[in-house]
Amino acid sequence: LDPLSTIDTHIPTPTSDSNTKLTREAATEIFKTVGAFAKKRIWERQFKSIGKDVEVCLDEIEKFFEEPEWKNVKVTLNREIITHFLRGEIDLESVSPRVASRLGGVLEFGDGERERVNGVYFDLYFIQGSIAWNQSKLKTDPTRNVRKNLGNVEYAAEKFSYHLYLNPKSFEAWIGLGCSYAHLASYLMVFSAEEVVGQRRLVGDFQKKAFNAFVQATKLIPTTKAEKQTFIECFGGRKFLASELWGEFGYLLLSILNSPMGGSALEGYLGKAQREWAERFRKVLGNEVGGEGDGGGVEGKRKYGFEIGAYCFKQALALDKGEWQWSLGAGRCYEKLGREWKAVIPLYQRAIELVPEDSGIKENEKIMIPALKLLSFLRKGLWRGEIEPLEVITILNDSFPRFAPPTAPASGANSPPASPTRIEENAILNDPPVNLTNGSSIPNATNDRIRAFDRILEELKRNKAVNKWYHKPSYQIAWIRYHIYNDAKGALEEILTKFSKQNFVHFWTHAFQRPGKHFVYIHKYTVFMIELAKAAKDVETLRYLCNRLKKADVAQVLFECREVWRMAFDALYDVVQTTSSGSCTRLSGTMTKTTFEKRAAELDMRIQQDRDVSEKLGAVIDLKKLRE
Repeated sequence: LDPLSTIDTHIPTPTSDSNTKLTREAATEIFKTVGAFAKKRIWERQFKSIGKDVEVCLDEIEKFFEEPEWKNVKVTLNREIITHFLRGEIDLESVSPRVASRLGGVLEFGDGERERVNGVYFDLYFIQGSIAWNQSKLKTDPTRNVRKNLGNVEYAAEKFSYHLYLNPKSFEAWIGLGCSYAHLASYLMVFSAEEVVGQRRLVGDFQKKAFNAFVQATKLIPTTKAEKQTFIECFGGRKFLASELWGEFGYLLLSILNSPMGGSALEGYLGKAQREWAERFRKVLGNEVGGEGDGGGVEGKRKYGFEIGAYCFKQALALDKGEWQWSLGAGRCYEKLGREWKAVIPLYQRAIELVPEDSGIKENEKIMIPALKLLSFLRKGLWRGEIEPLEVITILNDSFPRFAPPTAPASGANSPPASPTRIEENAILNDPPVNLTNGSSIPNATNDRIRAFDRILEELKRNKAVNKWYHKPSYQIAWIRYHIYNDAKGALEEILTKFSKQNFVHFWTHAFQRPGKHFVYIHKYTVFMIELAKAAKDVETLRYLCNRLKKADVAQVLFECREVWRMAFDALYDVVQTTSSGSCTRLSGTMTKTTFEKRAAELDMRIQQDRDVSEKLGAVIDLKKLRE
């Protein structure tokens, strides 16, 4: 019988006797048992078996060991070296196995030195950091209990740092520190759009620390195959390394490179200063002034960053072939790199196949991201002429076999798939596209190309029916209606379902959506809605937007609120100007009271009878008020 197996129910709780005060010596003795139990459960990934009583016991012990002994020269020196290392700029080249670690000069404690330091210091901080990190993981919902989790992750980062000052080659502590900083950056991007902009530099600093911590963890992995296998078995197994190291590292890179951060963490302090001064000169002297700082360099780094991200996800796939997120992540990196569709689509298809029926999310919400990423990729590839229409239809039939339409018997080796058959019993699929042939705006439109878009549209509607709160299907449906079928009004009606007069937006962050992307989508959809309303000459929608975008609450969810409002204002002005009809006579002098009353009555009757004129006059009044 394992003597540690009953510790969670027979812990010598230091607070059980209020008349007995716990001493430092007693805490040290208790930790030998409790610490061994907790470490064993952490290594086995059995966090649930670490009961609340164990945590209370550890908290009591911590009162005697709140911080490392800073008077120890090695601890103080390691703190300075590690702190400087973590604050360093992101060096993408450092991820390569051929590049040595940039963390130099750290000092380890020998066996003799460890005997002169209380043993609690060497393990307590790692245990507490691991427990705090496990309790606050961003699993599926980055907005749930954010404030509480933010404190837990900060605590975990501090404890992992303490552990590394004493154990600078602790592989798991470097992973834990990287995860903690990555999630601190993520949490700062879920509160509001204003906070994302206002705390951009702090987010970037956390991302740098996370990147450097993950890089250092990779440097501790042995290079030989035999040693690597033993190493993996010692540190949590293949799934642990796939998830906590390579998967988290890959998604950190996507967060660094994609909006809303857009690679700003890659830009060094000198580059930022150059860019800011160049912007100031341009504002003063005009656009002819050259100089973009190291902006071009950042774009080059972003491309290389996606290559590193793909490398991380492929490492995760090699360790855990059954996780859909690693295939999806690799596909996203390949897509950003502009890889050929034959390299991207199999990764998205594999992710679709690996998605579990039981998502493990509240109310068993269906995981739709892989399917929608594939549909989006096919839509864009078909639009740009990078994928042939018949190939798109074949890919859709292969990827969604349970939804594939029946095909007619082939008359020859090169016969195309049969045209999709609409399922009329589903009301959602009953509204056929508008102007399928004559009105299509597809470059080099053909019947095959239109059929391919029709098939994509069908799958999007199926996905929309699964979860009405999910926003991506509606955006893609609206995009196809507008760009492919020239149906600006229908596209506008579709995108308007994701907005409301009360809360502005009518959708929220879904499971597995990366932090900060919610505000990116709101900005994207709002700009698109303005474009659609202008194309549809919808004065009422533009009036609503012009008034709504000036409300204070919109700035909480919308990036560049003033610029977007200006777009809506200009669109409303253009629509009113281009759609106004009738003539008017300018007065060059005065008129009699009788003439004025006669003309006023005629104008009043015209306004009352012609709703269009009334609406436009209301819009003109709004424009005047908005300009004031």
